[in-house]
Amino acid sequence: MTSDVHSIDGDVLTPSGFVRGTVYWQHGRVTAIDGEPITEAQARDGGRALLLPGFIDLHVHGGGGADTMEAGGAVQRIARLHARHGTTALLATTMTAPLGEIEAALRALAPACRERTRGTARVLGVHLEGPY
Repeated sequence: MTSDVHSIDGDVLTPSGFVRGTVYWQHGRVTAIDGEPITEAQARDGGRALLLPGFIDLHVHGGGGADTMEAGGAVQRIARLHARHGTTALLATTMTAPLGEIEAALRALAPACRERTRGTARVLGVHLEGPY
């Protein structure tokens, strides 16, 4: 494999169950998983790193001291904190608020929905919490 391919060993959760093996990735994308199937009990008791797929959180009000209703870099702080804890994608969730505040929050969140900042969870869209 070329030098820009990275790898990590552990007990990997795949759609078919756990594999004791290696995950390879290149340019931020998994390219291969090699290994031997094991049971869930073996993965839990193996003393090796557990490698799980990224999580998608469908209801995120904030994180890292920031709130989705804030403007500025709030959504980036939220998405960065969530990425550090295993969330790869999220829906930013608004609060019940006056229409003007919701519109301001949507304007602040729109750039993050269009383009992901490196090192952050992807903001898939906005969950409007009602009544609005």
